[in-house]
Parts: sequence; structure tokens; C-alpha cells
Amino acid sequence: MKIPASSLILNHREQFHTTKLLLKAKASGDIPSLNDGIGKEWGTNGDELFSRTGISESAGSVQGGPANIAAYDFENPIKPTGFMHSPTFAVGESTQLQMGMCIPDQTSTATYNHRTDRIDFNWSRTANKPSHNALLHSMNKMTDASGGSVVDLSATGTWHPLGGATMGVACSYSGEGYGTPNLFVVDGALIPGSAGVANPALTIGANAERIMESVVSQLR
Repeated sequence: MKIPASSLILNHREQFHTTKLLLKAKASGDIPSLNDGIGKEWGTNGDELFSRTGISESAGSVQGGPANIAAYDFENPIKPTGFMHSPTFAVGESTQLQMGMCIPDQTSTATYNHRTDRIDFNWSRTANKPSHNALLHSMNKMTDASGGSVVDLSATGTWHPLGGATMGVACSYSGEGYGTPNLFVVDGALIPGSAGVANPALTIGANAERIMESVVSQLR
């Protein structure tokens, strides 16, 4: 994947294959009726990774997961933030990883790259600087309260890519693609860039169930 200097690395790439498939089908003419909203409103869920170092009494050498608790900072002067512990086996006993989430300041557009057979993004780190500052502010509050120091790992990328075939832009609120009857999107590509300061897994699952209830009733 081509990554502009102002962009970021994407983890868990399978989470945006729906967007890639639709963009490729539109570009190749396989599904010419796909609308121009495909690829728009792509976002990172406001994900950024940080670590807390120097906290040997509260972090073990083997950190399991997945995370089962989340902490929220609704008193953040910039914007609300949420954090989950991000388990890792690659750090010592004095380090703990924290996945920060917030509502991005700006989403981006995904485009299909014929040369690489992948998708590129015009995501801007500069445009999303307020979100970064909000997450950093909350991290500093954590270390002020419980010790350690903050290491900024935000350039490592996003864990929860969302959008690219979003409801109200590329698809109806029932997930059906505008201009493409009987083609439904029910995964994270339907969510417009953010799940509201939270891990999007439950939002994606609940939305998929809602759509399936509607679709199945139409097919009977």
C-alpha cells in the first residue's frame, strides 16, 4: 500500500476489504452502477497507540487480552477520549500499551490504485492534530495519577478502520448500495469513520443484526 508521508500505517487490513472490493469493481466496470459515494467517509475511529513506561509494579512481562475494560475522559478540555489496554508480548515488565480512541477531526477518501491493486487514502495527520492532542492530554493525566511516562506511538497506525461504503453516503440506512439494488454492506465499511470514542465491534455487530432483520423480512 502506498502511504503518503502525512498518512499512517494500517493494521488489521482485512477490515477494509469491502471498500477495496467495491472500489475495484467500480473502477473495472464489473459493477458500473456503484455510486460516487464509495470510498468516502473513511476514518481511523480516532485510534492512536501510546505506551506508559516505568510502571513495573502494575505491568507484567506477559500481557494477555483482549482488553475487557475501557476508561473514558469526558472532562478532557479538547474532546472526550476513550482508552483500552492493548496487550502485547513485545515489551518488558515496565511498559503497558494503551489504545486511545476519539472522534476524528477529519475523515478521508479511499481510492483504488490500479498499479498496486490496493487502495490509497488521503488521510491527514495534520488535520487530525486536535484529536492527537486530546489523546495525549488524557495520557498525561494517567501518568500524573499513577506514575510512569508517556511514549507516543501514534504513527504505528489504526486498529479499527471504518467507512468507505457509509450509510447515507454510499448506501441507504438499510445497507443497500445506492444504485445497486440487492447489494448490501453490513460490516464496518458502513460506519462513517468513527464509533463514538469506543471500540466499534459491538456497534458493527448490532448494526449488522438490525439490517439482517430488515433484509430477511423482505426476502420472505
